[in-house]
Amino acid sequence: GWARSAVRSAAVTERPGDSAAAPTPEPAGHRWWRVLLPAAPDVLGLLVAQGKVSVNGLTAFEAWSHAGGQETAAAVRSAQHDAYTARRELLAALQSALSTPVDQEDLYVLSERVDRILTEAKNTVREAEVLGWTPDAHAGRMGERLAAGTRALVAGFELLRNAPEDA
Repeated sequence: GWARSAVRSAAVTERPGDSAAAPTPEPAGHRWWRVLLPAAPDVLGLLVAQGKVSVNGLTAFEAWSHAGGQETAAAVRSAQHDAYTARRELLAALQSALSTPVDQEDLYVLSERVDRILTEAKNTVREAEVLGWTPDAHAGRMGERLAAGTRALVAGFELLRNAPEDA
């Protein structure tokens, strides 16, 4: 009936998380499960994307921590909002995933922690503006270390996604 025609019409599929890949035909006996089960979201790819947005924000925070300035402060705030959006996408994917390559709770905690770093950087900028404080050399070193640490963390996320045996 209708289920067989639906299965026949789903002959070409994409690999999960690889939208750039050319469609690959599947053997007829393997098509049925795609009708019943949703495609697995690329949760590690979403974690990497959130991390990259956080790196952009902390790079802006690093620039702000050396000299202050409205433009860099606005860039930190903007990146924090973008990171929040990226985190929401990851959380939605975690809710819809039947299984993930890493424990869902661990992915949630990693997402929350990288989000917290950028949120606290944004709060620091806001508090400095309210108090009229201009960053000094000590703040500059702090910004450098936060940005470098977040870059290393996101590099670890990328390694976990692309070469899990090396992570």
